[in-house]
Amino acid sequence: MKTGRRVPKFLQALQDMTSEVALPYAFAEYLRLARLPITINGDTSGWNSIGKGVLFIGDHRNGLEYFLLLAALGQEGRKDIKIIGKPYALSVRLTEALDMHHEGYILPVIPGTLVSDRLNIFNRDIWMRVFNANKLSTQKEAKAINVTAMKNAASFLANGYAVGVFPTGGVKSATKSAWYRGVGEMIKLLPEEARERVVIIPFQFGHFTQFQVVATLWLYSKGFKVKPRTLSLNLGRQITVADFLASETAGSTDPQVITERLRLRYVQDFH
Repeated sequence: MKTGRRVPKFLQALQDMTSEVALPYAFAEYLRLARLPITINGDTSGWNSIGKGVLFIGDHRNGLEYFLLLAALGQEGRKDIKIIGKPYALSVRLTEALDMHHEGYILPVIPGTLVSDRLNIFNRDIWMRVFNANKLSTQKEAKAINVTAMKNAASFLANGYAVGVFPTGGVKSATKSAWYRGVGEMIKLLPEEARERVVIIPFQFGHFTQFQVVATLWLYSKGFKVKPRTLSLNLGRQITVADFLASETAGSTDPQVITERLRLRYVQDFH
């Protein structure tokens, strides 16, 4: 990340911190210093140490959940996390710029709204298309990228990583919006021997605004005394993949069926 007058001071401070420690740890520590820690409501036993395979399925309605999920894992002492995301998104590009240890926290996926040979380009990602016009993939290329991301996600889960996914594919409420079937694809691809040890955890951050978070970090970076705030991470019912398939899908590994059953559980937890 290039430093200069236009780079917020708190981003410069984060970059300095990530030269010493992994990004999730730096995020967690900076939030603590800015008196904006994350309070976790729910059972953390399934994911609070390195090497526990866990699939986080969550809400992306407030726009900063990508950063906050990394911080929550860092707060619990974990840096072994991958998050499914669009490579052109600002949050993803900032995270990559701050990742001084080159851990590679993003598993890139390309939605149909961002392929170069799409006929109808007037969709929610129109500005992302405009600013990345020379980087867009074709439908065929995007399909290959997405298949690779799902295979990699399943492999990371089987090897004890945490993997985060926002199944609505955008800044939307996961209780009210349709889900992409990618989360079902991941579970289908998970090796059978790993299903008993990989835990599914639905999550939703309590309401906040981007302005509140960014303003607090900016004020702290300028030396102002900031009012303590708390960000809440609410966890739903956790279940192993094996138990989920047995109890919710009758053993079916159809990605569409898996995705829909997960969506219904999520709605029950956070309606």
